[in-house]
Amino acid sequence: MTTPKTSNSTPYKKTFILLPTKPKIFNSTDMKNMTKTLFITLIFFAFYKLSAQTELTFSDKPLICKGHRTTVNEAIFSHDGKELITCGGNNQIIIFNSSNGEVLRSTETEGQGSPVNYVSLNFDGTLLVSAGFSGTNIKIRNFSSLTLKTSISDFGSIDDLCFSPTENILAIVGGVKGSEKQVIALYNAETGVRLKDLYVQGRDEALPTTLAFSNDGRFLASGLSNANMGIMIWNLETGEKTTHITHKYDVSTICFSPDGQFIAGGGTDNNITIWNASTGEKINTLSGLNNYVSTIDYSPDGKYIAGAGMDHTCTFKMWNTTTGQMIQSVGNKGPDIMSLHFAPDGQSLAVSLRTYGDAFDVTTACIYKTASSIMSDTWYTMSSSKAGFRLEFPVAAEEKTSKDQYYEYYDYVLTHSYAVYQVRATRYLYSIDDNKRKETVSKKIENYKADKTDVIQSSFTINGNTGTDLIGYKGDIRYHYRIIFVDDVFYYILFSARNTASCPEEIRFLESLQIL
Repeated sequence: MTTPKTSNSTPYKKTFILLPTKPKIFNSTDMKNMTKTLFITLIFFAFYKLSAQTELTFSDKPLICKGHRTTVNEAIFSHDGKELITCGGNNQIIIFNSSNGEVLRSTETEGQGSPVNYVSLNFDGTLLVSAGFSGTNIKIRNFSSLTLKTSISDFGSIDDLCFSPTENILAIVGGVKGSEKQVIALYNAETGVRLKDLYVQGRDEALPTTLAFSNDGRFLASGLSNANMGIMIWNLETGEKTTHITHKYDVSTICFSPDGQFIAGGGTDNNITIWNASTGEKINTLSGLNNYVSTIDYSPDGKYIAGAGMDHTCTFKMWNTTTGQMIQSVGNKGPDIMSLHFAPDGQSLAVSLRTYGDAFDVTTACIYKTASSIMSDTWYTMSSSKAGFRLEFPVAAEEKTSKDQYYEYYDYVLTHSYAVYQVRATRYLYSIDDNKRKETVSKKIENYKADKTDVIQSSFTINGNTGTDLIGYKGDIRYHYRIIFVDDVFYYILFSARNTASCPEEIRFLESLQIL
């Protein structure tokens, strides 16, 4: 019998030493094993504390969010960071749990224009707007239920849209029906009423294709292409253009720094440029991407910018905004990246990807996380009174039980994102002694070593019982086993993934084991 703990479970605490549940007098072997465990724990925390003090770093193994059938064009976080909002082909909008990637709710919009290219969440998280490039209908929905509230049908094509971060004002850039000119228009999102045309493209004038609000909602910027390339910024209180930043190349993606002092843009020059948003002065150029830049985002603290696009040598790259130094390049190959966005706490980064057809099970939406984020996510606690253990999984594992005349078997298996999590508890139904326990453990170790390379063996202690820890490789897969006998139950715990070293998921899973 399992006891799920999802919505009401206490967040995982970084405690790796499992103390005895009953008073015990420790012998020298116990103390040696506990000292070793403590030493490893201190090294782990020292490493991640040091990492936190230097530069932000994401794990290169993302949480994969499955549910879309084709390309995902946009992936953004809810304001509390608990949900990931995605849109893509076949008119799909899917909301995922950002901790574990499970689908929370979804809708397939009719008359939207296929595919759905854009989504944006309003300032208080109650309204969600979506649109397709064809612009047949811009739909505004209740975010919690995804029920339709109102539609806007003024546009023949849509290039971008976004909500004000301070009020229910929606900005849209696209081609108005019956005209070949681009327009930037402001709408009341509650009523769908058009309030103002901020920009109407004249002859031989710049083509606005992307939008961004400043965090205080006072300014709206647009990236420009084709002619007079660069960025235009308007003061929304006056409706006047305050800044026109010129650039030699098309600017197809922009974002303000959190404090509004700077604005960054990327496009056809394969670089990300940072300008002073008031004066238009160029501050820095972030280089390293090898092709068209289609998406960028500032971290919430303004210290970093992540960028991606058609550089197929990586998934994304990230720079320190002060020094201009690239601090991380994630992935060594991949498809076009359609969008990327930081979570509100800056500890996760959502990425959406292009796919060409749906013949294969390919990743189209994923979340890269820091070690801190992984260790604090809400996991599912699997507890079995019959098997006598408690252990954390990212989500609920498949449970199977079986029995013969000699043994009872309790199996728990989960394949999640890029890793396999597995537990087998075997209860002996006949009397066994220490010699039998030692013989069983030795045989498991021998079989493991015969099948793996670069094996590292060590010991660990739970409730005064000593187990064996084995780490080895088979091809490019890392197998981390823990085996331990407690009374008449033999426990076999496995984490495996295409990793070259330990990862936060591995540590959290294995160290969460408790013997009841």
